[in-house]
Amino acid sequence: MIILLHGPDAYRLSAKRRDIVREFRAKHPMSQTVEVEGEGEAAGRDGFRTHLAESLRTSSMFDPAKLILIHHVYELEKKDLTELIQPYAASPSFVFLMADDKKPPKPFETFLKKFSALVQEFEYLEGVAWATFVKKSAAAEGITLAQEALKFLA
Repeated sequence: MIILLHGPDAYRLSAKRRDIVREFRAKHPMSQTVEVEGEGEAAGRDGFRTHLAESLRTSSMFDPAKLILIHHVYELEKKDLTELIQPYAASPSFVFLMADDKKPPKPFETFLKKFSALVQEFEYLEGVAWATFVKKSAAAEGITLAQEALKFLA
């Protein structure tokens, strides 16, 4: 399974990423979680390929499931990503969770369609949607906001 979270709203995107990781670990407590960085000097094309390839080849004795978190995915070569992920994309044991603050560029749109990726966008909320989000977030923390406080925070 391939999941892409993208958009400028880092707060909601990070919350969703944490929820997915938490849910995966609840289902597979003995599984591995691997983080791969697509950006920076340390990542580089060869560094990314090597790290991801090694992570995909190795598996836990206790649980074959694996969550691969790929940060700044658009910095990576689509060809490399496709080549490495293709053998594992249909496996229920592998979840590829990718995140970026921008919309997918054209080459990645074809990649996402090819693998039937789940895509969720996190644009900034405005107006009623933002006020509703603030109200729900406060309620989740056990806080009831007066209408004036809600207006002020929104």
